[in-house]
Amino acid sequence: LLSGLTGPGGPLSYFKGNASYLFLAIIVVVFAVQFVVFPVLGYTVFGPVWRSAFTLSTAQPFAVWTWVTSVFSHGGIGHLFGNAIVLFFFGPVLERYIGSRRFTGMFLATGSLAGLAQVALGIYLGDATFVLGASGAIMAILGILTVLNPGLKVYLYFVLPVPIWLLAIGYAGLSVFGVFGSVTGIGDSIAHLAHLTGLGLGLAYGAYLKDQVSAPSQL
Repeated sequence: LLSGLTGPGGPLSYFKGNASYLFLAIIVVVFAVQFVVFPVLGYTVFGPVWRSAFTLSTAQPFAVWTWVTSVFSHGGIGHLFGNAIVLFFFGPVLERYIGSRRFTGMFLATGSLAGLAQVALGIYLGDATFVLGASGAIMAILGILTVLNPGLKVYLYFVLPVPIWLLAIGYAGLSVFGVFGSVTGIGDSIAHLAHLTGLGLGLAYGAYLKDQVSAPSQL
């Protein structure tokens, strides 16, 4: 059955060997479930049942399903769009060079570990924390590409060419500042440690892959 679905001409053939767009499709479907299906079923958005289904939290850190569902869930249209556009442009480039199997494992592992790191910080600080979004995995993609080719040209806002290492440093700086704010009690609602963890994992995995693959010169 699976081979028939993913084989030539099958309804899912487009996604075979194309995990980036499969994950993007899942993210959009989950978003519809979050903000359309659950309210229709009578569950309040950001309510207890909604959170237990879609977020990784200090209240239930060992609810293993949330380690995955939280990666594909988002808190609003802006959150969704920000992660989706990066996954759309960066994901296929990296997947082409490391392969779909490695990309899939990397995306799920870094997304989950980034969320767990943020929840661990919340437990340490005694704060009620809930995490959702693919940002950790997205930052890992950025980290891997940075190591594979630090001079990779990225056209920021489709106009301004900047090397990807500069983006990585910029995001790292913002994340470090955000984590400091969380620890000192002046933080915001952004999961800065999740971003920093994802980036760090990406840099480490990129170093592991460096001698095995190559990356393009511009994106």
